[in-house]
Amino acid sequence: MPITPIVAVAGLPDGQCPEIGHAFLAAGWRVRALLSPGKAEGKLLTTLPPGVTAATASEDDMAALVRALEGVEILAASAPMARRRGQAEAWLAALLGAAAQAGVRRLVLNLGMRPLPGVAHPVFDSLRRMETLALAGPVPASVLRPTPILEELLPDGLPAPEAGLLPYPAPPGQRIAWLTLRTLGEAAVEAATRADAVGRAFDIGGAEPLEGEALAARIGQALGVKLQLAEATAPGEAQAALYRLLPKAPAALEDGAGNAALAIEAESLAEWLARQPARRMTRVA
Repeated sequence: MPITPIVAVAGLPDGQCPEIGHAFLAAGWRVRALLSPGKAEGKLLTTLPPGVTAATASEDDMAALVRALEGVEILAASAPMARRRGQAEAWLAALLGAAAQAGVRRLVLNLGMRPLPGVAHPVFDSLRRMETLALAGPVPASVLRPTPILEELLPDGLPAPEAGLLPYPAPPGQRIAWLTLRTLGEAAVEAATRADAVGRAFDIGGAEPLEGEALAARIGQALGVKLQLAEATAPGEAQAALYRLLPKAPAALEDGAGNAALAIEAESLAEWLARQPARRMTRVA
């Protein structure tokens, strides 16, 4: 009987990582969560189905990292938003070194966002260095550069209809092809398993670029109300920089040119909306 291969997902249970784990599970892989010390393994059980195993290791302990990656065929890592210069790159270098020693065959690195081309910023510069590290590293690698994630715009799902507002941190006049986590997970599986994906970076994105007002109108239609955009603060320094500097590269987040190369079809906004739990209008006293 063939042994089901193992993918190690670095960064679980946080951020974009759970959906990447779900996608590999759906594709028939066993998932091993690679946790940093201090992460509560109990939290993992609330984000992934039972049967996912966990291993804890710090980038400062190479021997522990190698042990955590033993028997792993693919390493799926999502770039952390580091607080100190060089911290994220050091994390990735340690992962690459341990993966090579453990015999890992493939790496897929999800940058978590798409650095704006031609725009200098510490966050973008760090992500570019990580991409270079991965593609030139000792393990055959692919890199994903996603457009902004729809679930990060709407972390609590659909907005409350009675509020009539869509909190929106991006420039409202800029078109963005919002990517769903489901599509991100599918892209990670394809990037990690396709032979023609090795050594390449892929700009992945949502099905359709929309300005803020158009997005609010589509979501409002699903709720049966008219939504107004409300200026909102981005959830982190990296996204704040992305939205603040987007006018310098206005078309940078409009496409998913890498989708076709990975043979994936981005989930549409209508499909995503159909999956969301219904929200009813509540009476406001």
